[in-house]
Amino acid sequence: MTRDAVATVRPIYRAGLAAAAIVAVVVVALTAPTSEMNMSNRWLPTALRVFAVLVYAAVVAVHVWHLRAGARAERAWHSIHVLMALGMIAMYAPNGQAVVSAQLAKLVFTAATAATLLYIAAVLIRGQRLGWLWVAAAADLAAMVYMFALPVSGFGWLTALLVGWAVLQALGWLTGVLPAHADLGSPQPGCLTSTGSSRREISVRVTLAAMSLGMAYMFLAMTFGMSAMPATPMRGM
Repeated sequence: MTRDAVATVRPIYRAGLAAAAIVAVVVVALTAPTSEMNMSNRWLPTALRVFAVLVYAAVVAVHVWHLRAGARAERAWHSIHVLMALGMIAMYAPNGQAVVSAQLAKLVFTAATAATLLYIAAVLIRGQRLGWLWVAAAADLAAMVYMFALPVSGFGWLTALLVGWAVLQALGWLTGVLPAHADLGSPQPGCLTSTGSSRREISVRVTLAAMSLGMAYMFLAMTFGMSAMPATPMRGM
């Protein structure tokens, strides 16, 4: 196969792998057996869970697509949101044992948070400019750790703070207040801009708003809906 043919086939191959992975995650999330413990949360009926899984699958698809282009920092930023969307699919999955265990999810998101903070520190040490969206991404990853650790008594104030944080982010994405790129320094040619109206930017804004609103709702559901659940150790939502 010639080099030009390989260059043509490679993006199609990658897109096919990404689509297969997304379909696999959705199928597992929607077809795994349901338990009384998981479904007793009155804030999370089956229909809502299914809808949320489909929405987050779309979030994964959009950000995997954006991984195809852009600077390395931009691709890393999209990777963070792919990971978070997969975590939210695990949280909303209408099954008893969840797609992954809560312990494994906490470990993964703790590692992702630490890696993001180390990256931020390395960039600042080199004297490069770093958009604050990287700090927000680290905070969101830490919020995922907290979400998989719930229920935790005595931290209602933190849950309320994270709900407010997520809602404010959603408003920022939808209104254009937040920039739709997270590269180092000024946006490079071809990258998204905060004032552009391209379909690429719209897709980023809509999916990140959906991500934030879904996180806010899950925090509320785990705070106010858990009271109806039996006192059984949670192995993951």
